[in-house]
Amino acid sequence: MDGKKIGDLEDAMLVPWWSIGMACVWIVNPTPLAAGPLWKCNLEDVWLDDNLKANVEIQRARALLIHELVTGGVQATGLSGGQRVPIQPPEWEDIKLTYEDRGDDGLVHRAHNTAGVVYTRILVSRPDVQRRWPEQKARTAVVLSSPAKRGPKKGVLKRVKAEMVSRNDMNDLQSMTEEAMAATFSASRDTCRRARSEVLSEFVGKSNSDK
Repeated sequence: MDGKKIGDLEDAMLVPWWSIGMACVWIVNPTPLAAGPLWKCNLEDVWLDDNLKANVEIQRARALLIHELVTGGVQATGLSGGQRVPIQPPEWEDIKLTYEDRGDDGLVHRAHNTAGVVYTRILVSRPDVQRRWPEQKARTAVVLSSPAKRGPKKGVLKRVKAEMVSRNDMNDLQSMTEEAMAATFSASRDTCRRARSEVLSEFVGKSNSDK
């Protein structure tokens, strides 16, 4: 999730650094059994709720995390100029978080400040996050959908297809680059590629049936 590959759940609970997406999921559901399945999803699959809206709890969690980053309660690092460097607490006052598309890995966070410094592959301290939001043993995932209920990319694919159809310009859609689609529809290139293929196929089928 969010550029961080998750293998064994126990390993995920021992690594020193989490991605921003992993930390936000933990803040909402602070237990390995609840957070673990969601960590294996692409960022965009967790960032949207079942109604394909920005998940309010996740957005709130990110705001809480940024507050801790600003105050120094949680430490963070990022790649800048090809080197991993600490992101100092005062910097977070002016940092704007955006996303970049990593193809099959989906969207990942990136950050830039008013001075033009860009950070990619941002990581936050797992021990800091867990000190601030301790594990709740008895808690179950009730806020975010489990991949068992909603497979990765299913909701995103449906949303992207609907947005493509609403543009009502198949020629423009067909000529769009994958990078342009990812930016326009806020989804990974893989999801956009699949959505476009299905939309164009359905459009051709409908056109033939109308003749």
